[in-house]
Amino acid sequence: MLSWLLFLPIVAPTASLHDPAGCQAGSDDPAGLAGCPHTTGGKMMLQTHVARDRDRASFSESANETAQGQRALNARFLMQASFGPTRKSLESLSNSSLQSWIAEQMQLPGTLHREYYRARSNPPYDAVTQPGFGSLQPCDAGSRWHSSALTFQAVGKALRIEKDGKLYIDSDLVTHIDPESSRNGLSVPSACTDKVLPNNRWMQKRGCPRMPRWHLQRLCISKQWRDSGICKQTCYDFGLGHPGDDCSKGWSPYVAQGFTGFVCSVSGGAGTTVGISTSKKCKTVSYLPNPAIWFSGTFGASIPVSQLTDLDMSEVLPDVAFLKKSSRGALCNSTYMKAGDRHYKYDPRMKLDANTLSSVRLQGGMCARNFLNERSCKVLPPGSPCALACGSIGEVASEPKQGYQLPFSTKAQKARRVTHSKLFDNRNAVKMGAGLGKTTVWTMNALYGQDQLRQRMAWALSQILVVGGGDNSNEIWMNYYDIFLRNAFGNFRNILREVTYSPLMGQYLTYIWSRSFDTSGSFPDENYAREIMQLFTIGVDKLHPNGSCMLDGDSTERNCLSTYTNTDIMNFARVFTGFINSPSRGNLEMRTSNLNWIDPMQMKGMYHDVFPKPNLDGGFLGDGYPLCEDLQGNAFLAAGARYEFLGYSHNGDAFSVPAASQLYGALCGATTSTGAQCAFQATVLLSAGVTCKDQECGLDAKALDVVKVGSGFYQYVAPPCVHLFLYNGQKAGVGPGYNPRQDVCLDPGLASAGTFCCAGCTDVQSDYLKKKKWTCAESVSKWTSRGKSVLVTRLCNKNKWFIRQKFCQHTCWKNKVGYAGDECTQGTYKEKQVCGLPEQRVNYQGAVKFCQRQGMELCPKRGRRDMCGTKSSSPHIWKSEACQVPVTVNSDGTISAHTESPVKNSFAVKWASSAPSAGVYAARVQLRKVFTHVPSAESLLVKLKIASTQPVSSCTHDCNGPVKGYALASIQEGYAPTIDENTIFEFNGKFWKNVESIVQVGNGEFRNPPVFMPPIAAQKQLLRFRPAERVLDRMAIYEVESLLDHLFHQPNTPVFVAKKLIQRFTSSDPSPRYVEAVVEAFKTGRGFSGMYGDLAATVSAILLHQDARLQNAATDGLLRGPILKLMHLMRAMEFQDSLGQETVLKHLQDEIGQFPYASPSVFNFFEADYELPMPKSKGKPEPEPEPEPEPEPVLAPEFQIFTPPLAIGLLNRMEALVEHGIQACQGAGTDSLGVGIPWRVGQPCQGGSLTFTAQGSADDVVSELDTLLTGGRLTDANKATVLTAYNSAPAGQQLKAAQQAILFTTEFHTLGLPDPQGARPPEPPAPAKKPEADYKAVVLLFLAGGADTFQMLIPVGNSLYQEYTKTRRGIEMKEEDLLPIKAASQPACKTFGVHPKMPFLHSLYNSGEAAFVTNIGALVEPTTRSTLSTVKRCSGAFSHAHAQNAAQTMKCQDHGGGASSRGLGGRIADVLSKSHTTASFSVAGTSVWSEGFDTSTEIIDLRRGSLRFKEYGKWADTIGNITGQVHGNVFCEEYAQLFAKAINSSETLGELLDKAPKGFEPGASVLSKQLKQVARLISTRGNRRAGRDFFFVQLGGFDTHSNIKTILPQKFEEIDNSLKSFVEEMRNQGVWKSVVLVTESDFGRTLTSNGAGTDHGWGGQHFVIGGSINGGDVYNDFPETLAPGGEYFTGERARVIPKYPWESMLVPIAEWMGIQQPESVFPNLGNFNRSQFIIETKTLFK
Repeated sequence: MLSWLLFLPIVAPTASLHDPAGCQAGSDDPAGLAGCPHTTGGKMMLQTHVARDRDRASFSESANETAQGQRALNARFLMQASFGPTRKSLESLSNSSLQSWIAEQMQLPGTLHREYYRARSNPPYDAVTQPGFGSLQPCDAGSRWHSSALTFQAVGKALRIEKDGKLYIDSDLVTHIDPESSRNGLSVPSACTDKVLPNNRWMQKRGCPRMPRWHLQRLCISKQWRDSGICKQTCYDFGLGHPGDDCSKGWSPYVAQGFTGFVCSVSGGAGTTVGISTSKKCKTVSYLPNPAIWFSGTFGASIPVSQLTDLDMSEVLPDVAFLKKSSRGALCNSTYMKAGDRHYKYDPRMKLDANTLSSVRLQGGMCARNFLNERSCKVLPPGSPCALACGSIGEVASEPKQGYQLPFSTKAQKARRVTHSKLFDNRNAVKMGAGLGKTTVWTMNALYGQDQLRQRMAWALSQILVVGGGDNSNEIWMNYYDIFLRNAFGNFRNILREVTYSPLMGQYLTYIWSRSFDTSGSFPDENYAREIMQLFTIGVDKLHPNGSCMLDGDSTERNCLSTYTNTDIMNFARVFTGFINSPSRGNLEMRTSNLNWIDPMQMKGMYHDVFPKPNLDGGFLGDGYPLCEDLQGNAFLAAGARYEFLGYSHNGDAFSVPAASQLYGALCGATTSTGAQCAFQATVLLSAGVTCKDQECGLDAKALDVVKVGSGFYQYVAPPCVHLFLYNGQKAGVGPGYNPRQDVCLDPGLASAGTFCCAGCTDVQSDYLKKKKWTCAESVSKWTSRGKSVLVTRLCNKNKWFIRQKFCQHTCWKNKVGYAGDECTQGTYKEKQVCGLPEQRVNYQGAVKFCQRQGMELCPKRGRRDMCGTKSSSPHIWKSEACQVPVTVNSDGTISAHTESPVKNSFAVKWASSAPSAGVYAARVQLRKVFTHVPSAESLLVKLKIASTQPVSSCTHDCNGPVKGYALASIQEGYAPTIDENTIFEFNGKFWKNVESIVQVGNGEFRNPPVFMPPIAAQKQLLRFRPAERVLDRMAIYEVESLLDHLFHQPNTPVFVAKKLIQRFTSSDPSPRYVEAVVEAFKTGRGFSGMYGDLAATVSAILLHQDARLQNAATDGLLRGPILKLMHLMRAMEFQDSLGQETVLKHLQDEIGQFPYASPSVFNFFEADYELPMPKSKGKPEPEPEPEPEPEPVLAPEFQIFTPPLAIGLLNRMEALVEHGIQACQGAGTDSLGVGIPWRVGQPCQGGSLTFTAQGSADDVVSELDTLLTGGRLTDANKATVLTAYNSAPAGQQLKAAQQAILFTTEFHTLGLPDPQGARPPEPPAPAKKPEADYKAVVLLFLAGGADTFQMLIPVGNSLYQEYTKTRRGIEMKEEDLLPIKAASQPACKTFGVHPKMPFLHSLYNSGEAAFVTNIGALVEPTTRSTLSTVKRCSGAFSHAHAQNAAQTMKCQDHGGGASSRGLGGRIADVLSKSHTTASFSVAGTSVWSEGFDTSTEIIDLRRGSLRFKEYGKWADTIGNITGQVHGNVFCEEYAQLFAKAINSSETLGELLDKAPKGFEPGASVLSKQLKQVARLISTRGNRRAGRDFFFVQLGGFDTHSNIKTILPQKFEEIDNSLKSFVEEMRNQGVWKSVVLVTESDFGRTLTSNGAGTDHGWGGQHFVIGGSINGGDVYNDFPETLAPGGEYFTGERARVIPKYPWESMLVPIAEWMGIQQPESVFPNLGNFNRSQFIIETKTLFK
C-alpha cells in the first residue's frame, strides 16, 4: 500500500549552504548559490521520514489503482514544494525520486531578485534626474541604437511633418518620409474591409464601426476574428489592427498637407502601430505604421558599420541594435550609424555598473567592508577616494539587451522626491507604478523560475522574518528578500545575522539609530528585541520538541510557560543599540532619503550600551567567552591573528612595525626585497606564527590596535573576549606630580594606563643650597655651625619644611637621620617612564613587572616632569594604591555601577542568598576555585562561565573522558599536579577556567557579570582611557553576535522555526511526531551539512515526512494562501504574456489578502497561531455521547484572511483570468489582475492569458485538470460536477468551464485528503424575524498596535502635569496646545487637556455625549507592582497578538487565539439572540471580538461593502453542489462552510446594501470608510429587522516605536474626522441615542520615550461616545502619579499597571445592550469588586 513511498531510490543529496563554520572554508561563493557539497557518514534514508505507521495507513489506494495515480501523487508533492505543478515539471519528476528532485533543486543556481531587477533596469538617460549615473557612449560596447523613427520617448511630444517629408519630434528631425514608403521599411497601405460574422444579426444590423468599445477591445484581438478577418478596418482604426495589416492611408497625405499634432501612442518598432492626433489629449486618434529611420541625400550622414560583425539585434526589443564591442573613431561622436540599408539612431541609456563579489567596481563603488563582502574587497592605490573597493551580492550591471522593463527610481540633486522614467520597453508605460518592479520580479520567478524549491523556501522564510508594508522603491526590498534566496538551503544562523544587520529591518522595526541611555537620555527602542524573540526565533511559549507547550505547575489552571519577560526585552534592547547606516554610495536605486539602505548596517560602538545583559538562562551574554585580560601578549604574532587594512593614513596611535620583522613581511605582502612597494591585502590572517623583532617583543596584544607597515595601516583584530564588570580596582594618577583629586579607579586587568618606575632616594637641594651651589653631600661638610653639620643636626628630619619637601633625602638617610619610612639602600634616585603608543598603555601587572625588571617599583609620586613629553595628553599612570568600585543596589535587588544613571542602567543579578538593603556599597571581588575534581559535563556547563584558550601543558586528569583536566605541575618534587584555580577543563573541544569571579556587596554576593565593552567606556570622565572607536565598534558587534548565538541555540528555536516552516509548506496544525522529526533535522542536519540549523535538512524533512506525503488524517493539510493559489493556477494552466513581456500584476493585497512585499505587519498576512472556531474531530455523533474533554483547537493561519471580501475578490479575479486573461485593458473592470494598460496603443492590451490546451476526451481533460490543480484529490462528486460543467458549456468554452468549476472546489483551495462524508443535511429554516422597536448598536473601534493614549488625555494645571512633562521628556505636549476639559469626579486632578487634533471629540465631551475612561487595561484580577509575581497574569508578555486577544475576549489568561473563548461582542450577541434579532459585523477582516459560539461574523469590505461574486447566477448550482458535501478533513470542511456562507451572505447583504443610501463621503481615511459601511448597515436595520447590532472597526498604525510626533497626531486627526462624519450620519438617521462607540487597543505604551517613540506598555485611556452617554466626565481614578516607581508601574520604563480592567467600561455597555447577568459573558468579572472596579451602568448612561 505504501510501496510508492517506501521504495523510492535512496540518495544522499547535497545542498547549497552558506555557513561560516561549514562550506565557507575554501569557497569562493559567499552568496551560497553555487552549491557546496557535504559528506556524511550515512545515507539519508527515506524511512527516517516515512515510518511504517499503521495508524495512518488508511491512505486511499485509489490513486495507485489508476493510471494517473503516481502522477497525481507527484502533483501533490509539487503543490507543496513549488508554486504549482505543470505538465513539464510532472514529466520531469516522473523520471526521478522525490529526494533526487529535492537534491537537484538545491543544486540549481539561485535566481536572485536583485540581479533579475538590475539587469532589466536600463532607462533612457537623463543627466538631471539621474545624477551620479553614467550612460554608455555611442562607441561603447552595448550602446543602444534604434531604427524606428518614433519611440516610446516620443509619446506626448509634439509631432510636425513638413511638406518636404521631414518628420520632427519637438524640434528634432528624426526621419524623412519616403513617398514610396519602402525606404521607411513600410509597404504600401492596403484597403481593408469590415467583414462581419455570418449569421450574426446584431452585428449585421449595427456594422463594425457602431460596435461598443468594450466589445472591440476584447474581440479585435480574439483568434476567431483575426482568423476570419472580421472588422479589419474598424479594429485598425481602433488601434487593434490584425497582425500584418496596414489599413491606414499611409504618411503621404500628411506630407502633402503638412501636419502639426502630438504622438499619442507607440506600440513598438518599425512597422508597428503609432497613434497621432491634433489634440494633446488624444481625443481623436489616427493610426499609422511606425516608419523606419531614413534620410535622403547626405543629410544626417551615418557612420557605416557591419550589421553582422558589429551589431547584436535584440530578441526582446524590435528594431533595436547594440554595439557588440567598443570602437573608437567617428562613431564616438555620432548620433546616427548605418548598417546595410538601415539607419540607426543612438539612444543614450542610463547604465548600472557591475559591483559583485567577483567583479568589484574599483572606482566610485563600495568602500565599506562587511561580513558579506569582505572576501571581495580590493586594496586601492594611494590617492583613491577609498582605501578599499568591495563588492555587493547581486549588484550586477544592467544588460542593455534586456531593455528597460522595470521601474528604477532616481532623484535630481536637491530634489525631495524620487522619480522614475515611464518610458518602458513594454506595454506598461503608463500604469506601472514605481513599486511594482519588485512584485513583478517575484511573479516572474514564481511563474517561470527553474529553482522552484528555492523560490518557494524564500517565500516561506519571508513570511517568518517579515519586513512588510513595501514602499515604492524596489532594489532595497529585493536585496532583503535575497537573504532568503541565498540562504534557503543554508543555515538559519546566517539568515538571523543578515536579517539583524539589514538596514531595511532596522528601519522597519525601528532599532536603527537606537542608542544607549547614557548617550541619548532615552531608553533603547524595544521593538526588534521583542520581535526577534517572539516572531523570529523562540516564540512566546516554551515548547517541547514535538511542538506542544510546556505547562506550569498549577494543577487547577495550567498555562504555558513563557520564554521571556519584559525585562528580557529591555535587556536585549540594549544589545541592539549603536546600529547606523553604512556610508551612502552610488550605483543603487534611490529613495527619498539619501541614506544607504542596501549594505548591512554598521555599528557605532560609542552609541552602544556597555552594561551587562542577563540572558534567558539565568546567566549573562558573554558567558563562555575568554577574558580579554587572558589574551596572550604575543597573540598578535600567533597563527590565525587577523589584520584588516585601514588605508594610507591614520588619525591616532599606531605602532610602526620594523621593516625587518616577519610580521612586516606578512602584512606587506611584497615579494621583493625590504623597502619595495607593498602589495597590501584587505584582510590578512597569519597562516603561521611569526617571531617578534625589536620593539615588537615588548608589545602586549591587549593594547595593540593599529600597526603601520610601509605606507599602509592595518588594524589588529583581537578575537572575541569579555571583561568582568566589577573588579578590585587600582588607582591611576595624572601628572606631572600626582594630584589625588584626579585619581581614577581602573580595572587592573585592562591596558588603560601607563608606567612610571622609580627607585632610590632623591637628593634635592633646598633653595639655599642651590644658591650656594652646594650638593647635599657637599653641604654636610661645607655648611657647619660650631663644627657640626647644619644639615645633619638641624635640618634632616627636624625642620618642618625639610621634612615636608624631603630635601637631601639620600644624604640625610646616609648620615642616619633619614626621614620617617625612608629606605635608600638602592642609592640615589632614578626613574623611567615607558613612552610611545601603544607601548605606553599596559595593565597594572604589566606595569609592575616592567618596573621590577628595571630594579624599580611604581612611583608613589610621579616625577616633576613628563619624560614622554606629552604632559596633559598623556595617560594616567598606574599607582600601587588599591581602590574599590562603588555598586548601587536598588530596592528590587538589581544593581548598577560605572554610571551616572544608576537606576536607568540597572540590571538583575542572582544573589547567593539575599540582596542587601538598598544603598551604595564598595565591591569586593574574589576569584574562587570551583571544582576540586574533574566534574561531569553537566556540572561543568552549569558552573563554569569563563572560557580559556587552549593550555600549553598536556592533559593531566581523565584524559580519555568527556571532560579532561589540565592542571599545572606541583612545585614540590614527587607530588602530582592538583586541580586548583589554575586548572583548565576541556569539553567538546572548548576550554574552561576552573574559577568563578564572585562580587561581595554588603552582606550579599553574586557572580561577576561579563561585559564585552570595558566599563570605562561608559564613564564620561574616563573617555580618554577607553579603546579606539573601531575597537569599541568591534566589541559591540561581538555582543550582538553573542545574543544571536544565544537565541539561535535556545531549545525553543528549532521547534518554533520548524513548526512555522511546516505551516508554510504542508500542514497548518502538524502532528507532534511530524514537528519532532523536522526539529531533529534542523538540529542535526543529517544527510546534509551535519550542522545545527541546517535548512536543507529541515525542508527535506518537511517535504518527505509521511504526514506530508499521506495527509490522510482529519487535521492534515491546510488552506492555501491566495497568492499561492493564483500562482498555481497561472503555472499549471500555462499562463503566457501575449507579447512575451514581464507579467505585471497590480497591487492585490487589499483585493485578495496577500501579495509579495506587502505584508500588513510584522506578523505576516495572518497569525501563525490563528485557530479554527471548530473542534479537531467531527466524527459522526454517537447515540449517547460520553462526556469528553473540550477538543483542542486547530491551527489554521490562512483562514484568518479567508473572509468574504477577500475570498470572493480572489475568485472574481481567477474567474476573469480564465475567461479573459489578465485583461489589463484600462477601464476593463475592477477584476483585472493587470495594471490597466491604455487600450489605444495599437496592440492587444490583454496582457496575457492561460494557454493550456485540452487533450483527449472530456474525462481525460477533467482528470488532467484534477491532477494539475488539485493533485488528483477531487472527490467523485466534485469530479462529476466539473465534468458536468465541461459537457454543458458551449463549444469552444468547455475547457474554460471546467477550469472555472474546479476553482470552486475545496480540493483546489486546500491540502489534505478531503475524506467525503456524504451530502450535507439541509439547514433548518430560520425562524421569522419580528420587527423590533428597541434598536441598539455598539461599535468597537480597535486602535491596533497599542495606542499611546496618555497623549490623548493629559492632566493639566497641577503637579501631575509636571510629572507628565518630566516622564515624557522629548515627546511631551505643551499645556497651552491642549483642548481643556473639566473632570468633576476625579479625586487627584479636576482639569485635563485633550489632544489638539481631536476637536470634535472635545465638543462631544463638552456636550455630554462623550466620556473618557482612564487607567484601564487587561487584568485577570486586581494587580499592583507588589503582587505581580503572585496574581494571575495575562499570557504573552504584551505581544500584540496576545494583547489583542485579551482585549477582544476578556479572558487574557487564555493561551489560544480566541477560538476557545470566542469574542466578547459575539458572546454578548449569543445571549441577546434569545430575546432579540442580533447580528455581528466586522469591517476590518477577521475579528475575534465579533465571533460568538452561536453568532457568526458577517465580514464586509470597507470600500465596496458586500463584495459579490459576479458570475453567481451562472455558477450558483455548481457552488451549491460543491459546498453541499461534508468532509472529514477539517480544512476542507471549514472551507466548504465558509465559502458557502461567504457566497450567501454577500448576496443577501449585497441586495440590502444596494438599496441603502450612499451615506457620507469618507475620503481617503480607512477608518472613515469603515464607519461609512457601519452607517449603511445601520440604515438597513429595518429590512433586517435588527434588534441588536455589533460592529467591529479597526484603525492600525499605533505601534509608534518611532516617529510618534508625526504618526500620533495624524491618527488622532483621522479618528476625530471620522467620528464627526459618523455621528452626523447617526443623527441624520435618528439613531444616535441608540448607538454607542467605544475604543480599545492592544495595550498602552511606556510613558518614557526611546528617543523617537514609545514601546509596549500596559494600561491606557479610552473613550465612549453616544447619544445616551452620561458624558462630560473622566471615569475611573486617574493614576495618582506619573513618576515611575510607584505601585502601579512595572519599572523605570514607566509601564502603567492598570488599576481597572477592561470590564470596567464594557460591563455597563453590555448591560445597556440588555445583558442581565454579565458574569455569563465576562469570565473574570467575579475577580473584581464591582463597586470598586466596575463603572455602574446608571453612571455611564443616562
